[in-house]
Amino acid sequence: MLVCSLQGSLVYFPTGATNSFSTASSISQNWTFGKFDPALGTLIAVHFIDTIGLTGTLAIENLSSHRINNALAGLDISLALTGIMTETNSWDGTYSVNKYDGTADFSGRDSYTWTGINSSSNWNYTLTNNLSSYQGTNNVTVLSSVQRYFDAHGNSIGFQANTLSTGSFVVYYEYGPAGVPELNSTGWIAIGFLVMPIVCGSRIKKLFLKPKRCKL
Repeated sequence: MLVCSLQGSLVYFPTGATNSFSTASSISQNWTFGKFDPALGTLIAVHFIDTIGLTGTLAIENLSSHRINNALAGLDISLALTGIMTETNSWDGTYSVNKYDGTADFSGRDSYTWTGINSSSNWNYTLTNNLSSYQGTNNVTVLSSVQRYFDAHGNSIGFQANTLSTGSFVVYYEYGPAGVPELNSTGWIAIGFLVMPIVCGSRIKKLFLKPKRCKL
């Protein structure tokens, strides 16, 4: 558990607050993290921070009997928390290739390869309604998934992807602390009357004890 301040309120990182992943394929897995303890105060919001990065290489080969000019190929990585959010990180590249040369080897003039692919995205989600399922003394379990897709011109494109998807899901709670009374206007007036003599008395004392200089 980690607690720190956030613009007047407090934030609380529960047990299991970070779920990291590194995968070369599509995956789905349960993410379990601790609920917010109501004894700490009033839950204001549940915040999710999601990041993903894509690195690697992609090779395509034209398997059709005609040349392809200025076509688009892409890799899409879909990041999801079931019932909470779904986002997609996309990478795109253009290519022009000759017709299929009869050999499926991802080389020659009917093929194209991208190296040094590097793409990343991050998202922030805030839940402020229906927070009861995030409060208590046990855990929350959410299904997290990373899905990978390849898009290209038509159905006659072969591809080889050697890529790695890395990233994380992070959750934290924002809350108002318990046991902090609010002062009404009468309370602030009373404090004012207590402080004013101290401040004014100090100024009066300085006025009489400190020699005053006048500019000639």
